[in-house]
Amino acid sequence: MDMNTIMDMDMDMKVYKTREELTEDVKYIKKTILDINYKKKLINQLFDIWKKTADDSPWNINKKNLERNAVKTLIKISEEGISNEWSGEHIIFEEVKKNNHYNLRKRK
Repeated sequence: MDMNTIMDMDMDMKVYKTREELTEDVKYIKKTILDINYKKKLINQLFDIWKKTADDSPWNINKKNLERNAVKTLIKISEEGISNEWSGEHIIFEEVKKNNHYNLRKRK
């Protein structure tokens, strides 16, 4: 990333594909910019751009891929509460009745 890119940040938004690209740009800014406040501002702007554009950003969710993954993860659950994909132990919840008798000790 060159200085022209930094100056035109608001005009032309950079598109990130990976977090590594963001890391490289942040390292460059930390080396070249001396003003601490301006440096923080630029890094925050780059982070916001990464959040919105990168494929590996957890904030940038592709809805089509999310729907495809949801279809692949559908499972069947029987009336007994057992799924077709679970191989572990099932937890059975039993109703607990209210107990009005408490075993409390007197204060000393």
